[in-house]
Amino acid sequence: MSRTLVQNSADPKQVKAAEQKEKIREEQTVNDLRTLMNTAPGRRFIRRLIVDVCGRDRSTYINGPTGRDSDKDFLEGGRNIGLQVLAEVREACPEQWLLTEKEHYETLRMEGLEK
Repeated sequence: MSRTLVQNSADPKQVKAAEQKEKIREEQTVNDLRTLMNTAPGRRFIRRLIVDVCGRDRSTYINGPTGRDSDKDFLEGGRNIGLQVLAEVREACPEQWLLTEKEHYETLRMEGLEK
């Protein structure tokens, strides 16, 4: 839920207070993400969210008579969310994302599922 931080944009005190609150929110988001990515279960969850749930690597192309634009838009919307989360992860803790991918491919190799 989003609330307006400034009631009067001509009031410099309100604008400054709003900027400070926004900065704190952004820092908290980055810290939360780093905390999550510092654990193996957290990295697995984020990877599943980005790749499997949001479909980062899936095509949104739909062919044939059932290929409605709304279906493509729905898939592309989910993919876009995944790309946004990935961008936040890469900005907050790029080394942890590399570790996430390394761990995933190591698991595939151990399970004999490597492509």
